[in-house]
Amino acid sequence: MRQAAVLLVLLLSFTSLISCGRSQVHIRQTHPPYLPVLLQDLQGPNEKARIEAADAIWRMGPKAQESVPVLIRALMDKSPRVRASAAGALSSIGPGAKEAVPDLIRVLQNEREDPYVRSNAARALVAIDPGNPEGMLAMTRSLTALDPDVQSNVALTLGRTGPLASTATPTLTRMLKDDSASVRDSAAVALGGIGPAASVAVPALAQALLEDRSDSVRMDAADALGKIGPLAQEAVPALSRALSDDSVFVRINAADALGKMGVAAAGAVGPLSQALEDPDWRVRLNAAAAIERLGPSVKEAAPALIRALKYEENGPVRLRVAQVLARIDTPEAQSALQKYRRSEAKDQQ
Repeated sequence: MRQAAVLLVLLLSFTSLISCGRSQVHIRQTHPPYLPVLLQDLQGPNEKARIEAADAIWRMGPKAQESVPVLIRALMDKSPRVRASAAGALSSIGPGAKEAVPDLIRVLQNEREDPYVRSNAARALVAIDPGNPEGMLAMTRSLTALDPDVQSNVALTLGRTGPLASTATPTLTRMLKDDSASVRDSAAVALGGIGPAASVAVPALAQALLEDRSDSVRMDAADALGKIGPLAQEAVPALSRALSDDSVFVRINAADALGKMGVAAAGAVGPLSQALEDPDWRVRLNAAAAIERLGPSVKEAAPALIRALKYEENGPVRLRVAQVLARIDTPEAQSALQKYRRSEAKDQQ
């Protein structure tokens, strides 16, 4: 009788949601009026119904705050799929699920727990209370987990918290030497997310940039150095060498990183000038943008910029080179700029 009554109410309220079974309706319903029904299913004997209920609650977000006690109990469900969705639902509820923090920490620290469940628990801890010291400590400890998927996912989650995760910098730095390329890559991304607060990792990131076998790790190491900014000045030589990397994406990120360092990267004016002749236009564009931010050293790049303005065929790159030359007050630079402007005016006629 209860099932028929619930179906009748749902069908009368949402005539477009015609389905052959109640569980299918649950998948489509994410409105608080139906939360009691979902919570009953989440505690019921049918695994499929529990999974569908947890997924539906997950989609509700903060509106499902009253479900927190039941979701906490679901973290101990015999089905890993239910446990994972329960953790995901707590994450979507956010700060309103603070009472779940101790249980989420327990899940995260359980080495025998399913990696997906642990990863969702880490995301939930950040979504609920990113500044919680116990949660941050648990996540940092989980960086040494036996499962590389857990290490990678927790690292990426920490990186999204920014400077709040600075205490994890030493562990993330050691992860740059891990046997797993995915772990090393996630560590580099996380250190970039932490930003200037991760400046102690600069030597290790510079080494990874030059020596790691994985293109992805080198690419993200360059990106991380750029996000650390001027505090990564000691990595300027490594980034300059990376402008000749076999991977175009490493070269793109290396030029971009040097630009983000501004005048601290003045020593790279020579390699950046050479990069204006890179086969890939994105590298050339980033090199021109980086040169513009080098302060007084920009004048040293004038010959390369003039040559680039003369021979460059890519429109956005030519425009950026012209913008940089406009900052150089020398007869040669101004003459080249005037020729460029006349040529552009002629082409528009």
